[in-house]
Amino acid sequence: MSHQLAAQGFIPIIIDHRISNGLDIVADEPRARFRETQPSKRETLTVLEECGRQIGPLHGAVLIPEYGEAYLSAVGWRALMAVCIQEPVFVAIHSEKRSGAEYKLDTESMKRFNRVIFKSDHTINTDDESLLDGEKCKILSSMTTFLMSDDSKLIYNQSFVLDF
Repeated sequence: MSHQLAAQGFIPIIIDHRISNGLDIVADEPRARFRETQPSKRETLTVLEECGRQIGPLHGAVLIPEYGEAYLSAVGWRALMAVCIQEPVFVAIHSEKRSGAEYKLDTESMKRFNRVIFKSDHTINTDDESLLDGEKCKILSSMTTFLMSDDSKLIYNQSFVLDF
């Protein structure tokens, strides 16, 4: 996903508490940035504000299952939106088993909030993918990158179900 976002002119910022995950991505995609922090409000807000000062207002966020939700829960939508451009873009990726209902109340006022839902039982970035050679990640990445781009500015509050 970092490759595709960077190719579109974005500067992907990976926020994670697992150093090896972030460093692996940055080593593979030099245009990406990695910031280590725990999913706490104070630490996450500090990182977001520092990134905003160094790079400029953030375009939005891609929320990846499990840990992305932990960081969002710690910070909250209003604080996240405060470090973003005037009309930010948010994409939540989750499995079909998760309804995404936890986002509904907080995101009703956001114009560009979309979901990409995958129907398989396993999560992203694990060794138990059913598609060979990371094809699932390529499909998820392409859809997410499109939804983050200006080409999709008229698409909002939609859910896209990928059946694999």
